[in-house]
Amino acid sequence: MERLVARFAGLTRALHYVSGALIVGLMLMIVGNVVGRWLFNRPIRGTVELTEIGMVAIVFLGFAYAQVREDHIRVDLVYEKLGRRGRVGLGLFAAAVSLVTVALMAWRLHDYVGILEASRRTTSALSIPLYWVAWVGVVGLVIYAVGVLTTAFERSRGPDDPDPEDGQLPIDLPTTDDER
Repeated sequence: MERLVARFAGLTRALHYVSGALIVGLMLMIVGNVVGRWLFNRPIRGTVELTEIGMVAIVFLGFAYAQVREDHIRVDLVYEKLGRRGRVGLGLFAAAVSLVTVALMAWRLHDYVGILEASRRTTSALSIPLYWVAWVGVVGLVIYAVGVLTTAFERSRGPDDPDPEDGQLPIDLPTTDDER
């Protein structure tokens, strides 16, 4: 199981890098669009659409990585006052609520994929089918749900909370020398 968890952590890191590359690509495209419009009166066609699509991909593909690193915002007023069992129980409860919420979101978005595909809706300038964009969201949510399960599993069997000062992550992600 630990091997699967490590591979999943590697997948989320790869998606994180894809998201980072998308951010850089969008930045370059937007700069090119502004320069092209300002200097040559020739903007890049479809920049707004590609930016919107890119942002969807960045957000949905980044959910799982944030989950694995436990970077999501949380309030720990009660959590800090609990013992080990209470913390594990509260963590499992939060994971269950998160899993149900993410599953409902993925299910509804999957239904919306069908609506978009049946209606053949596309973007206005580049005619990109919108159901492809919604599929990115569905895939991202499914990977996020696996991330919720993975972190819940790791938290339920691991030591008490990692010390943020030592840089230990709840799931050991492969690190590079730059991150040490």
